[in-house]
Amino acid sequence: MADLESIASSIHTQIKREEGVGDQAGGSGHLGFVSIMLGNVEIMKKDVDQSHGYMYKVRTQYTKFIESEFSIEPDNPPHEYIYSQIFFLDNEYTIVGFDAKQLLKSNVDISEFIDFEPEE
Repeated sequence: MADLESIASSIHTQIKREEGVGDQAGGSGHLGFVSIMLGNVEIMKKDVDQSHGYMYKVRTQYTKFIESEFSIEPDNPPHEYIYSQIFFLDNEYTIVGFDAKQLLKSNVDISEFIDFEPEE
């Protein structure tokens, strides 16, 4: 039987590495902090696929938080991004591959960051 805690731990470590968790400084020198919270972890497939060489196909959801020195609740909360991603792990719970993450939801209004005028 799969050890869900070990699988979640491997995935959590990979996501932290990919997302650059910890203290950050932007190009302008402003300070920030990136953190993640692992959500649902679901084993989708448990058998070995000879063409891919993995034993577990696992879907997970996680939330990425970006706090800055300007983050103040409730007027300017940290940015939150909720992602879904599929990971492939071998029978030792080592990640052997993963799909691109999919953004599910965010509290960020992207119109703040782009200059866009709809066509009439």
